[in-house]
Amino acid sequence: MKKLALGAVLLVVGLALTACSAAAAPKTAPTHTPIPVAEDAALIAKRIKGCSDVQSADIAKGGPALASTATCTIDGHTVNINSWASSDDANLDTVLAQDARDVYYARGDAWTVTLGDDPTLQYQLTNQADKLLADAFGGPNASPADASAEQHVAKVAVASLGGQVHHFTP
Repeated sequence: MKKLALGAVLLVVGLALTACSAAAAPKTAPTHTPIPVAEDAALIAKRIKGCSDVQSADIAKGGPALASTATCTIDGHTVNINSWASSDDANLDTVLAQDARDVYYARGDAWTVTLGDDPTLQYQLTNQADKLLADAFGGPNASPADASAEQHVAKVAVASLGGQVHHFTP
């Protein structure tokens, strides 16, 4: 009888220990929050009122945060639309600080819209050092910065997409 009682006690203790360790361990693998997929820049461009001749462009050697890029024309101006991996990546201030000039641009949830009449900023964002170097040695070939056109294009984008007009000053 003592052996039977001892066996029962050991069985109960063993089951209790198994239950405790099973309760401590998760029953399913932990899930990860899915990373949102950035919207295609050409689709963003098509939602901008007055944005005509929308064309997808090549992100070239752009960093991992640059998801896609497109161009269009607004009121005779070339416009660059970029989509980013996240809203934090859509902050262009670090890149703009290198240019040392005032710039207006539109920024929303993982997208930016910039005036593209001067392709220098877009070459920087897409990491096209060869084109930046060629422009530097070729002399000034872009039109001077047009703050009023930058501001106008940014306002047009924000009116259609939401977001904000940003004014970077060095």
